[in-house]
Amino acid sequence: MARNARDIQRDLEKWRIKETDSFCKKVTKASKLASVNLQRKINGRIDRPTNFTQQAVGFSFKIDRIGSVNRIYIKDAQARYLAPLIDSNKEVSKFVPLQGYTNSFGNITGLKNMKNLKKITQKRNGVTRIALIKTTAKKQNKRLIAIFKKARRIHRVGTWSELSDQMIQQVNRVVMR
Repeated sequence: MARNARDIQRDLEKWRIKETDSFCKKVTKASKLASVNLQRKINGRIDRPTNFTQQAVGFSFKIDRIGSVNRIYIKDAQARYLAPLIDSNKEVSKFVPLQGYTNSFGNITGLKNMKNLKKITQKRNGVTRIALIKTTAKKQNKRLIAIFKKARRIHRVGTWSELSDQMIQQVNRVVMR
């Protein structure tokens, strides 16, 4: 994605649809705009999206003598993360952080590589739960960071069919002007 105002202006000029463009070029530019709108929609529905999430939508095209092939897709790593938000409303099993143990994006620091973190099983009053503790904490009351729970993600982006229908309508609307 573009980093500053000059880069944004250059991208807008590059993807602007002109009257002199061929039909294939118009479809390609309209598809790129549809992918940008899909990314904006995903970013708007997620609370504090990270750079990882903000770069989830990919766009590729191939133009040959027959015509053009345009592909809008969700990148693989991001698709695994975003799938519960887009298509299903199923519960997601994850560590739910306690207050004050997250970074500015709401993520637990060091969770991916488990640096200075350890999973433990606690049994209290006949209930077993999995907790995440910080191994470097000196005080006992500062060790507990997160609890493993099944959480329901409430921010739905829409189903795959709804999203694809919206993108097709947008491309058709722009190309048929």
